Amino acid sequence: PSTHAPGSAIHTDMYGGDVTLSFDEGDHEYFARSEKKDFGKVVSSTQALDKLAKPGLRYWAVNETIDYIENRWDPGQEYDEIEIDEILSDAKNARFKSSGRAKKIGSVVHEWIEEYVQANAEGRSVTVIGPNQGEVDTKHVRDISLPYNEKAQDAIKQFLSWTEDHEITWLAAEQKAFSHGKGYAGTYDADAVIDGKRTLIDWKTSKRIYDEYPLQAAAYVYAREEESAWKAKRYGADRTRYGQMMILRVPKTGGEFEIWQEDSRKRMARLAEVFQSLLDVYKWDNE
Repeated sequence: PSTHAPGSAIHTDMYGGDVTLSFDEGDHEYFARSEKKDFGKVVSSTQALDKLAKPGLRYWAVNETIDYIENRWDPGQEYDEIEIDEILSDAKNARFKSSGRAKKIGSVVHEWIEEYVQANAEGRSVTVIGPNQGEVDTKHVRDISLPYNEKAQDAIKQFLSWTEDHEITWLAAEQKAFSHGKGYAGTYDADAVIDGKRTLIDWKTSKRIYDEYPLQAAAYVYAREEESAWKAKRYGADRTRYGQMMILRVPKTGGEFEIWQEDSRKRMARLAEVFQSLLDVYKWDNE
């Protein structure tokens, strides 16, 4: 592992064992080392994408603040200076409270789907059961109970309904990606064969599919295919070529299940180029 990686980091061998990628979950940082080079800390895909302007987040924060004040400001009522200060002070943090509740539901949904995919990828017989039923977790069988939270349940049921409409072979869940050539890393949610096409998938529980999500998925495809080409050249391994990439938005606060997908190799390559431009900006800004 990289000498810069903390002792708590989780290590993953990549590029046929020629590269060790280390991930520090606490600080969400990646470190890499190859046979010839210690990369130290490498840029995460999320850090690079932070260079993309996101005006929607600013407007959302303003709206959350206004909603908070409207719900606590009663017409005709007099407020002293202490009460006014308390309302305005709490309004500043309203967006964090709203985001925090949604994130908890999103985490429950995300973790449930990850467990479902992993059990399927391991070849186990998977059955979805109610929240009050006892789970079974053996080498060959995995009975996974739905969460008690109704919004989380609804989101998961929409995901399961989508799986029933497609022929899916789950290959892996929660996969690391590292580009040796470009020097960035990240984690995506699943590899699968969907309706005959090798597919890279990311789940999202946000309010919509934002502009940076396709860029991130394309960055993962680029990194995984770069690693695959390395192994094919050096070890004669089969080369992976993605037929499509998908972003599945599983709503955590109601609404419809949403799918974004791209199966044009030309378009996927273009999205990867845009991501790499943002990566260059990030590196330039941190020189």
